Amino acid sequence: MSNERYKKTPDASIHKFDFHSDSRGSLFVQELSNFPVNFVRLFVLEGTETGSIRGQHAHKECWLFVYASGSGITLNISNTSGSNVFVLDSSMGVLIPPYNWTEVHFKEKGSRLNVLASHPYDPSDYIYESP
Repeated sequence: MSNERYKKTPDASIHKFDFHSDSRGSLFVQELSNFPVNFVRLFVLEGTETGSIRGQHAHKECWLFVYASGSGITLNISNTSGSNVFVLDSSMGVLIPPYNWTEVHFKEKGSRLNVLASHPYDPSDYIYESP
């Protein structure tokens, strides 16, 4: 797989949330100040049907941090070095640097993916060809 639009980039990485529980319930925490970027935008993707696929693009500048509200979401992420598959649950998120092609697969109806983005929406930041 090779595409001249793609630059060498770090791979996407899993970040386990800190977990705290007591008689009131559970709390999952991710300290965002530990990331190499600041996030300025939040959006939510919801799979209305089993088998829905979203994403199918990469970014030139924008970093993403994605996490699921529950289960039923698989991420297929690839770059010029190879590809990885991440099966998400509510205890983790995935940090996705620029130049990582991302496909979001909704395995269960109503699955929800939360996305933090480091940049405002900019159509010129998108790459629609896989590496």
